[in-house]
Amino acid sequence: MVSCSLKQPPTTRKQSTLTIGNPSVEAIVTVCQPVDYPEKPPSGYLVVDGGVAIPVTTPEGQPLQVSQGDFDQESRWYFDDHGRWLWAKSGLVVRGNTGIEISAPLDSPLRFDWGEEPNLVPRRSLRVECSQKTPQWMALIGGYFANSKGCFPLDIRVGGGLTVQVQVEMGAACLQGMETP
Repeated sequence: MVSCSLKQPPTTRKQSTLTIGNPSVEAIVTVCQPVDYPEKPPSGYLVVDGGVAIPVTTPEGQPLQVSQGDFDQESRWYFDDHGRWLWAKSGLVVRGNTGIEISAPLDSPLRFDWGEEPNLVPRRSLRVECSQKTPQWMALIGGYFANSKGCFPLDIRVGGGLTVQVQVEMGAACLQGMETP
């Protein structure tokens, strides 16, 4: 079951996709480092198949706020008005007993990372399989990276189920039927 507020762009279900099912996931998070154990996902988060809650807009339905920055030689993030990346700090909330896969299309500038604080790295695909096997919600630090503001597709699969595509509004609203490549 996918639940979202009326302000959210519609999600679509797909039987298969080029981005998920690829045998080479960029990273697998198994030792999740939750910053909180919320009773339920935060207001405004899009809940996908009861296993993951992901921010695609602010709780008010506005695009996620972005900050400019870059990475140093040790791959540590720093804020910089002249940086090459935009960053939208957005936690991910997962059930500890549920495996999830998140992927951006190959041609998308959107990257993300969660659960590996303090060493967040922009990735195109990520699998989260927390070793903490609890049905509790766990909040993971992280967020989105992109080289421009836009409306970006993101594919999510929970527990080997069907892939759900959502639209992430990163610094810019999604126009009906439009997305940034």
